Parts: sequence; C-alpha cells; structure tokens
Amino acid sequence: KQPRLRVVHAGVITFARTSESAGCAVDYRLSQDGVDLVLPFLTKRRVACGRGDFEKLLAGGSHGPEAFSEKVRAEVAALGAGSVVFVLEDGSARPPACVAWRGLQGYVSVFAGKK
Repeated sequence: KQPRLRVVHAGVITFARTSESAGCAVDYRLSQDGVDLVLPFLTKRRVACGRGDFEKLLAGGSHGPEAFSEKVRAEVAALGAGSVVFVLEDGSARPPACVAWRGLQGYVSVFAGKK
C-alpha cells in the first residue's frame, strides 16, 4: 500500500475576515502575508509614501492623520474605512508594502506581525 499525503491547509493567506465591530462595508481585509500577490492588481486602496511615513507605520501602533505628510494625509482622507496598502516610493522594481487598516475616525493601524 502506497503512503498518502493529506493536505489540510496550503497556500498563502491573502484575505482575512473583518470583525463586525470594524463597522466597515467590506467583510474582508488584506493580509500582510499575501500583499505581494495582490499588489499588482490594487489601484484604489494603494497609497505611495516616502521613507518618513513608511517608518512611522513600521513603528506600529495607531496613527492619526496628523502623523503623516500632507500628500499621504490627503490620500488616506479620501478613502473610507478598510484596508490600505502603503507602498514605499524608493525607485525599486518591487518596493516594500505595508498593509494597514483605516478606521472610521481616520486613524491608521498596521496589520503586520512583529517578526
């Protein structure tokens, strides 16, 4: 008898369910693990930012609109609540991206692990 491989889970998590307390019209949010797969197709919820804004995001925590540069602040303010991908403008072919959540009050919280 030949041994069989049983696969329970395979693949990359690209979306995760949002909680009902998020108060958002969408049921799913982007996951940091799958952002590289989704990024080429993302147009509306993508915000290009400079090094200073990107470093603030990576520091963690929740950031109010005043924490960002004028350009990023305007782009984030134009978006409703939901996932936002911040892309570092560094001129590279594959710039780093960071998934965050824009809350109802305009605050931005990063959705990335500490590792």
